[in-house]
Amino acid sequence: MALLAVGAVVAAGCASGGGGGDGAPADDAVATTTTVVPPVFTATTTGEEVVNPGYRQGVARLDDGGWIFSGTTVLARVDADLNQEQADTTAVPDRFVPDGYNHVGDVDVEDGILYVPLEQPEYQRDEQIMACFDPQTLTMTGSQEVAQRHNSFIAVDGDRAYSMKGFSGDQILVYEVGAGCTFEPLEPIALSVRLNRVQGADVAAGALWLATDDAVRGLYRADLATGAVSTIGAMAHVAEEGEGEGIDATTTDQGLLHVVNIVDTLDVRFEHFDVADEAGEPVTSTGD
Repeated sequence: MALLAVGAVVAAGCASGGGGGDGAPADDAVATTTTVVPPVFTATTTGEEVVNPGYRQGVARLDDGGWIFSGTTVLARVDADLNQEQADTTAVPDRFVPDGYNHVGDVDVEDGILYVPLEQPEYQRDEQIMACFDPQTLTMTGSQEVAQRHNSFIAVDGDRAYSMKGFSGDQILVYEVGAGCTFEPLEPIALSVRLNRVQGADVAAGALWLATDDAVRGLYRADLATGAVSTIGAMAHVAEEGEGEGIDATTTDQGLLHVVNIVDTLDVRFEHFDVADEAGEPVTSTGD
């Protein structure tokens, strides 16, 4: 596995296309689907770093303070200072290439397993792959096909995994994660609003925190108990040539949320946000 050189393996941000690719309206408005009144949360930016442009899809925090970044066909492990330790620029396993798999989405790490969503672009097939990798060697240890049109992200918390059927939608898919990288579908969570162009998500403090490539590159909180969706903020540097991407929700000295934001083809930022509730109290991932 070669180290990922700066500027190497730079491709389109997300294989999942625009608003209408999954049968959704092309418009980026957040449409209300229920009368649930969402709680108020506010995300405030605390800083950003420019990262390797190959790190352009997703991110997950490691227990040692480092990170796993994903790119279109890339997995990379970096230390706490964002120095690359290991990378694989052909992270989609060869066995899946003949079936069209050519894209890695927003990843997650839970209990020593790196969860990787693999996507193929024939969305009408209604089949994608959830894979499990070793976060140290970046090698695949298991996989299962799931009935999804798109596969922008996977977020795992204990024995529950979360994703979405399409690139946009008003439901969160829920899976029971089993030994051997199995994913058993459970009852989905109905959201209070339809979210568009969702690129990444992570679980913390009883909620799913979502990053999008909607008109404002919005950040959202979805309550896992009620499905109530709160609009909490947005990424910076919004421009037509860029794209909002994946997210991690882990409390660090830079805040709770950590987001991948493509400013343009060779300019990828790693943005950080504090989150506070309506009373101004900070939200943390401690105790998750």
